[in-house]
Amino acid sequence: HLEFLNGVGVGGGNAAAKAMAQCIKERTGKVAGKVAFITAMAGHESLDSRDKGFKDGVAAFPDLKLIGNRVANNEEAEGTSLTADMLTKDADLVGIFADNAQMGTGAGASISEKKLGGKLCLVAFDADKGEVEHLNDGSIYALILQDPFMMGYAGVFNGYAASKGVRLPKNVDTGVGAVTKANMADPKYAGLMDPSKYKTAPFTGN
Repeated sequence: HLEFLNGVGVGGGNAAAKAMAQCIKERTGKVAGKVAFITAMAGHESLDSRDKGFKDGVAAFPDLKLIGNRVANNEEAEGTSLTADMLTKDADLVGIFADNAQMGTGAGASISEKKLGGKLCLVAFDADKGEVEHLNDGSIYALILQDPFMMGYAGVFNGYAASKGVRLPKNVDTGVGAVTKANMADPKYAGLMDPSKYKTAPFTGN
């Protein structure tokens, strides 16, 4: 049994919490205030893991208050409307985490419409076209990127190794990155933002 870490689940959610904390500190001088998250679907293992990682990450900052979450049934439009609802209910919200691409694009549209990109720290998962547009216009502060190429590469590599009797590591870390407008030109993120630029790199297990 081989598990892939970081990008898919808990590590990605934890990275989202850290990126959000960084954003809040940059804009207010302290890591404090109300935050929330939008999940695409309840009961989905990878999303549940991301959300757990985010909640655990927020708990590391005692002055951040997690006020709850909404479930948008993986509908981009619903992600937009639920974000608007949250901002109406809690006008002093300082951060939102969107746990997949549809939620990121939907939440980004709501933030863009309300022109709150400079005030609210939206962190989203993946790098779909709509999310990258919102990253560029400032509606999304950071995108949490997993590495699907390395997940596939490591899976095939380890599967082949196992067929030859090699004892596999229990876990394989395929990596996770937090991309902001400030660092999106960094070569190490180029292949995650644009698959045509992807270059393979070593992976490690433990």
